[in-house]
Amino acid sequence: MIWCAMRHHPIRRRSVLVPLLGLVLLAACSGDPVASGESLIEDEIEAQIGLGELEAACEDPSSEEVGSTFGCTATTPAGDVIDFTVEFDSEDEIFVFPTNVVAAEELVLIEEEAAQVLSPEVGATIDPSDVDCGEVSIVLDDDGVMSCVITDSANGDRYELEATFTNHERGTGFFNRDYLIVGLLDG
Repeated sequence: MIWCAMRHHPIRRRSVLVPLLGLVLLAACSGDPVASGESLIEDEIEAQIGLGELEAACEDPSSEEVGSTFGCTATTPAGDVIDFTVEFDSEDEIFVFPTNVVAAEELVLIEEEAAQVLSPEVGATIDPSDVDCGEVSIVLDDDGVMSCVITDSANGDRYELEATFTNHERGTGFFNRDYLIVGLLDG
């Protein structure tokens, strides 16, 4: 079966995808929210993401009112930049979450969802085990895209799959998820 340039329209708010809840932290601030955010990223979140030592930098918040946010970034040893949003949950607590990372434990859910969504479009059942997005956390590119591979179990052909994730919301994850079979891979 030839699967080329098959596009599925974005899936909106699917409960099948875990919304990065394993990568968020609520912490008490000890006076300096910037230092607290950087510390959380370089310690607890670094361990959860599993991409090596992170070097964090946070901007100064324009307000420390409950509900206000500020941004942080962290650079991985590979040079990828992870974006974080930090939200003030109370006078002395912040909530830190990445907005462009798909955690390793979520990849199997993405593989399952891609198979489910694309099967009707290709006219054949895609087994989730035929979709491979890897086994380590992925930092999405600037457009929210990551690449996976789908193997056609009938003939062994391998196809590039682009998964695009946009509109990240705290507590719900990526609001839009779009899957596109780009084309046949060589060899």
